[in-house]
Amino acid sequence: MSAWSPIRTASPIRPVSSVIRGAWYLPERQQLDLLFTSGRRYVYSDVPMAVATGLAEAESKGRFYNREIRNRFPCREVGREGRRDQRRERKAA
Repeated sequence: MSAWSPIRTASPIRPVSSVIRGAWYLPERQQLDLLFTSGRRYVYSDVPMAVATGLAEAESKGRFYNREIRNRFPCREVGREGRRDQRRERKAA
């Protein structure tokens, strides 16, 4: 995916959506790492495996995120990809 990801051993959650570009879950830490299409990246803590599984299986990842994750778990913004990188990815697609 992107060069920023320090957690390559985490299980990626696919497919991504029009809102979420990438998602990874670290079960041993109960940590969910989300990269949004805006380029913002957040790490959510204390996320149960059932919630990560629900995200993976959800038909609408964005709707599931808003209903089950957003404002429910501690999180921190850990980075933002630049607009230039996003434009390159759109052109390549």
